[in-house]
Amino acid sequence: MKEQMITTERVFGIFSELNKIPRPSHHEERVADYLCHFAERLNLAYERDKENCVVIRKPASKGYEGHEPIVLLNHMDMVCVGMSDPLNDPIEAYVEDGWMKARGTSLGADNGIGLSMALAVLEAGFFVQHYPGIQIASIGPRIVEPHSTSERVDLSTIEDIWKVLIELLKRL
Repeated sequence: MKEQMITTERVFGIFSELNKIPRPSHHEERVADYLCHFAERLNLAYERDKENCVVIRKPASKGYEGHEPIVLLNHMDMVCVGMSDPLNDPIEAYVEDGWMKARGTSLGADNGIGLSMALAVLEAGFFVQHYPGIQIASIGPRIVEPHSTSERVDLSTIEDIWKVLIELLKRL
């Protein structure tokens, strides 16, 4: 797999792809398909269970095969409020005054951005070692009024969180 730099543009590109996929709770089949195809494109092993939970596995870097794995965990569904047809309607995201919003529904950003970041990390392929003592971390952008039709993401905080994530990963 060719290593590449992770960019905020790529994260938002993946987020845009996810927003085209209706993914209400208990109806994650199509987003699970997307994740499986994503793994296949990168030649990564994956498992999918009957509940459509997907685990994508990336081998350890040479010399780190015996280390504890790093786990990037995200949920893939979203709370679809205000949608007339949540099983079929994609999310129409737009930017207004530095905030990303969605028309007529929640943005699905509470974990859509986290999932997009995790997929971008898998795609870039730059984990080189395990950081001793870190078992799990959760970071994300500023989201206001999650799970409502007024849900919005402060775009300036995504850049800040991204910089923190990149610096943390560089130290791995």
